Amino acid sequence: MRRADCLRDGGETPPGDCDRKGTYCCTAFLGCGGSAHLKRVYIERPEVFETSCNHNIIMINENICQLRLDFEEFELAPPFDVGGTPTCIFDNFQVKDFQLCGVNDGQHVYVDVTPGTQLNVELTFTLTDRMVNPGLVNPRWRILVTQIECPPAVATLRDGRNLIDESVPYEQYIPEITREPKVYHTAPPAYVLDQAILAPRGCLQYFPNPSGIIESFNFQNGRGTYPGNMNYAICFRRRPNDKRISFTSHFFQLGFTILSADNEGYDNICFTQIESPGRSEDYLFIPQAVRQSFPNVRASYFCAQSLANTSVIATQSGPFVIHFNSDSLYDSQRPEIGFRMSYQIS
Repeated sequence: MRRADCLRDGGETPPGDCDRKGTYCCTAFLGCGGSAHLKRVYIERPEVFETSCNHNIIMINENICQLRLDFEEFELAPPFDVGGTPTCIFDNFQVKDFQLCGVNDGQHVYVDVTPGTQLNVELTFTLTDRMVNPGLVNPRWRILVTQIECPPAVATLRDGRNLIDESVPYEQYIPEITREPKVYHTAPPAYVLDQAILAPRGCLQYFPNPSGIIESFNFQNGRGTYPGNMNYAICFRRRPNDKRISFTSHFFQLGFTILSADNEGYDNICFTQIESPGRSEDYLFIPQAVRQSFPNVRASYFCAQSLANTSVIATQSGPFVIHFNSDSLYDSQRPEIGFRMSYQIS
């Protein structure tokens, strides 16, 4: 954006940071109770905080279809066992219907936005008074919020405003990367630059690089507990010639109810064909995966320690997507710590 517009909206333009043909990166820092109408904004915990802290993100234009939240720092009170469910009872962060607590430095989440009709998104921290519970960790957060644009829709409304057609997948608006790139004589439109981080609709997390690390929330290097009642998709960019995605586990320990001699945590052990009340249904779903150390073991649902210190390969058609699910059950004798895995797409 133009430097004058950035300064008018309360932002800063760091010198040398993506200055290109008269355009500037614009960043601001937003405290509790503040509103921001900027492409990028940091929200931070103030020096003095109350038990509620709201941040209002106002869409910069009607083509915004996603927010990406990068948790550069994030620590709240961890989930506690409430009626047998790890719950964010003392502190929680909420955006729409997603809640989070614990330690999540380096994590990220996506928030879908309805282009043209959703004008703002509220980010809310609800905290326990430390004078009442002095034993709780001192909360901290520093989150980079980036507004992501989708390409303008083909259809145009009567008043001339271009909106995204919600019935058409985002990918239809994005040119194939195998085509000859378009040459822009001025700065390209924002939605062109945003293509690198634009996630498929419905993904809570999206990894556009061909390799990297994924881990469950509040993992804490194997010392945490993932919250209960989570169900979300982790998506990966699939390039035209990619054939498979592999995962190598560095740590894997999810909840379970019962194991057997010939099943240490696959498929029906993790997610029964017939609903069974009181039976754990925590799992990581990797469609049509094959364990490399035991090629005869093929499964899609993984729980307990079935992926500990091993690798799996998935060659399914369509998008590369895996799912994590945690239920409302918790057994302290079977710690529900989570997972940390590296992935490789080829």
